[in-house]
Amino acid sequence: MLVPNASLGNELSKEPDSYFAVPPSDEVQIVREGVDRGGWIPGLQSPTDYPPERHSVYIPSEDTYFGLYEWNGENDYAVTARYWDEIVGIGFWSFEGTVNEPDMQDDSGRPSGHELDGGMMVAYHAHLDGDPNPSRYNVWVNTFDFTTQEWGTSLQVTEHPVANTFPFLDRSSDGKWMIVSQQGDGNADVVANISDDDGATWTQTTVATGVNDMWLLPSGAADPSNGDLYVAYNGDTERDNLLDTFIHRSTDGGATWSPAQTVAIGAPSKQCVEPSVVVDRHHRVHMVYQENMAPDASGGLSGLQNNGILIGPAQYVMGHFDGNTWVEEAREPLQDRAVLAGLPDSCEFEPTIENIATDSLTGLPQLGIYRGLNSDLLYVGFISSYMSVSAESGGWTICGPSFQVWMQSNLISAAGSSAGWSERTQVSDISIEDAMLDRQPMFVHTTHEVPTAGPGFLWSEMFSGAPPTDVMFFRPDSIDTRFDRVLRVEEPDSVYLGDTAEGVWEIINFSDQDELTVDFDTDCTWLQVAPDPLTLQPSSSAEVVLSYDSEGLPPGDHQCPIALSFSDLYELDLRVDVSMVSPLTVTIVDSPASVARGEMLRWRFSIANDTGDPRAAQGWFDAYLIGGAPHPWNPFDGPYEGTLPPWFAATAPNAVEIPMNAPLGGPYEICARGGVAPDQVWSEDCFEFSVVP
Repeated sequence: MLVPNASLGNELSKEPDSYFAVPPSDEVQIVREGVDRGGWIPGLQSPTDYPPERHSVYIPSEDTYFGLYEWNGENDYAVTARYWDEIVGIGFWSFEGTVNEPDMQDDSGRPSGHELDGGMMVAYHAHLDGDPNPSRYNVWVNTFDFTTQEWGTSLQVTEHPVANTFPFLDRSSDGKWMIVSQQGDGNADVVANISDDDGATWTQTTVATGVNDMWLLPSGAADPSNGDLYVAYNGDTERDNLLDTFIHRSTDGGATWSPAQTVAIGAPSKQCVEPSVVVDRHHRVHMVYQENMAPDASGGLSGLQNNGILIGPAQYVMGHFDGNTWVEEAREPLQDRAVLAGLPDSCEFEPTIENIATDSLTGLPQLGIYRGLNSDLLYVGFISSYMSVSAESGGWTICGPSFQVWMQSNLISAAGSSAGWSERTQVSDISIEDAMLDRQPMFVHTTHEVPTAGPGFLWSEMFSGAPPTDVMFFRPDSIDTRFDRVLRVEEPDSVYLGDTAEGVWEIINFSDQDELTVDFDTDCTWLQVAPDPLTLQPSSSAEVVLSYDSEGLPPGDHQCPIALSFSDLYELDLRVDVSMVSPLTVTIVDSPASVARGEMLRWRFSIANDTGDPRAAQGWFDAYLIGGAPHPWNPFDGPYEGTLPPWFAATAPNAVEIPMNAPLGGPYEICARGGVAPDQVWSEDCFEFSVVP
C-alpha cells in the first residue's frame, strides 16, 4: 500500500525561501530536541495515564506537515509548532512558533489542528496567566497565516468555572467547525463547540452529562459525504468503577446529539478507553480504543497498577448508525496475544498467551484515513512491545523487542469491503543500545486526514520515562495511488423505472512503458460496461460507458459490485449505487372500511405522472383474501395501457360487486398499481376492508 521513494514534486512547486514542503520518507526526523515536557507524572503508574501532547497536521493547500507539541519554557507550558521547510533542496524543521500567548495564558497543552482557508486553526486548553486556580482550564483557538507565517491573536472558546479540557478539533464537509472537549472535573460532561464562521464565534451544545471519569478524552470525526458529526469518549456512566466506550451522532451540525451508544462494555479486567474515530464514504464509523486488563477503573487509562502490568491490545470496531442506534459490523484486536507470544524474545521463560500482556503504552491509539478517489485507507499508530508477567511475584518485566512506534493499515474498497489489517510495521528507530538505557517512545499521534504523501506520525522519546524529551516525526512513505486510476466521471444518482441511462468512467494507464488491459466482472443484469475488456496504451486513458437498464427492477436503492482486473497484476473492487425511481404516483383517495355482501365496494384513486416527459405505463387492480392470499382472478381489473402527458394527474372512481357467498370478516385488501403488469410495480397504494352481512 506504500510506494517506496515516491517523488512528490515539492522541489518545483514553489519559490525558494518562501514555501513549505513534505519531509523525506527515508529517515526519522527530530522535530525538537530537549523539550521539558511529556514525562511520567508523580503518583501515576504509567506515562500513558497522561494524554498525548503531540499532534501531526497535514495542510493540503501548502503540501506541508506541521508538528504541534507542548513544551516547558521557563516553567510556563506552551503549545508550539514547527513545519517542514525546504529551501533549494535542503530540508529542515522551521523556527518554533508559539500558538498560545504566554503573557495571557499559562500551562497550555493538548493541541489539535486542522487546515483553515489560507492557514491553520489550532485548539488547545490553557488557564489564564495569574489565575489563583491552576486547574481552571478552558479551550482556546489560534490561527496560523500561511502568507505571513505568523500566529494571530488567541480566542477563548469556553468559559467554565471549573475546567474545560482536552479539545479535539475537526471540520465537517459542509464547513462547520467542531471542538469536542471535556467540561468539569470528576463527574464531567462532554460538550461540542460549533462554529460556522471559521472560528470567529462558537456555540456550545451538550453531548453527554455526568460521565463520571477523570479523563474522558473525547475525540470527534465528520462524515465526508453528508456532514454528520460524531463524538466518542470513555467513561463510567453506570457508577460501577468500570470504563466503557461511547459514541454519539449529530445529523444537524451539532445542534442536537443522539443518545449515548455503547461501543465497548467495560468489565473486570477489561477497561475500554481512549477511542479514536474516522468515518468513511459509506457512512461507516471506524474506531480504535485501548482495552486494558485492570480489574477496575483504578488502573487509569493504561491499566498499569501496583500489582503488576495489566494492559491489553488496542481494539478495532467498525459500525454505523441506524437512526439513533449504533449497529456493530466488525470487531477485532489489532495485534492479538497469540501473535505476540510467537515473536522472538529475550525472556527467561517461554512466553505464552497467558503470561504475555500485549501491545500497550499506546497513549491514545490514533486512527487516520486517506480518502482516495475510489477507496479509503485506514492507518493506526500505537506504541508496542510485550512484557512478561511473573506468576510468582505478580510483578512484571520488559522482555523481547524494545518499545517502538508501530503502524498498521487497512484498505476499505469502494464496494465497502475490508482487506483486513496488515501486519504491523515499525515507525520509530530506537537502537538496541538506547533501548538498553531505557529510551522509550510515547504519546504517538497519527495524521487524522492522511494525504497522498502518506501518514505523518509524531511522538516523544525519552530515557527512563522522564524529561527532557525529543519530539520525533516520520512519514513512512507515499500512498500507492494505483487504486485511484479509475476516475468516475459521471454516474446517475437515479433512473426512472422504464428508462435507461448512462454513466462514464475514465481509466488511466500510469505506466509509460507497458500496455494495460482492464477486465470488468459483474453479475448485475441491469448494468453493462463497454468496452470490456479495455486495452490502454502506455501513458494513455480511455472512457468506458456504464449502461443502466431499469427493466424488471423494483423502486428503491440498488447496488452493483464490479471487480476490475488490471492485466492480472492486481484487482480493484468498486460499487455502483443508483436509486430506481417511479415516474408515477398511484394513491387511494378514499375507501370504505366495510361493505355488505351483494353490495358494490366503491373507492376513488388518483394517478400522476411526476416527470416532465410523456410516460407509457399500465394500471391495474389486485385483490387479496383474508389471510393475504391473492385473488385467483388477479388482476381483477385491468391492466389498462396508455401514455400519460407530462405532469399529468387525475382522480377516478372504481367499484366491484361483493359476492353473496364472500366469507364474512376481514381484512380483505385491494391494491391500485401502476407500472408493467403483472410483476413490475412502480407505484402502488392499498386499502383494507371487511365484509359484513
